[in-house]
Amino acid sequence: MKDKNILVVDDEGSIRQMMFEAITRKFINISVISVSSGEEALEKIKSVNYDLIFLDIHLGDESINGSEVLKLIKEIRPKQKVYMITGYAIEEEIEKVLKNNALGILYKPFKLNSLYKIIKNHV
Repeated sequence: MKDKNILVVDDEGSIRQMMFEAITRKFINISVISVSSGEEALEKIKSVNYDLIFLDIHLGDESINGSEVLKLIKEIRPKQKVYMITGYAIEEEIEKVLKNNALGILYKPFKLNSLYKIIKNHV
């Protein structure tokens, strides 16, 4: 059985798959669940306590973006650790998620060592 669990929320299947493979290869005690939408993420966190969530700021054409999902996550689980991921450097969105207590920002494309360091520091 896995000791820890991580939720990856990203609309890009290739990002979800890469993160799943990278994390589960490096950390044998971590289970990774991935979803493609904010709505799915909110449903998951209602029933499971995640040790860390990686949440994309820009979730495609969804009606709810990552910064809004972060705010809702914090309403459901105020102490939930969430690290935002993004391929865009939109300053006002970055400020918004940091104000809503995101742990930080991981910029795409990212190096696996950066991902591993975040996990080691927060899981």
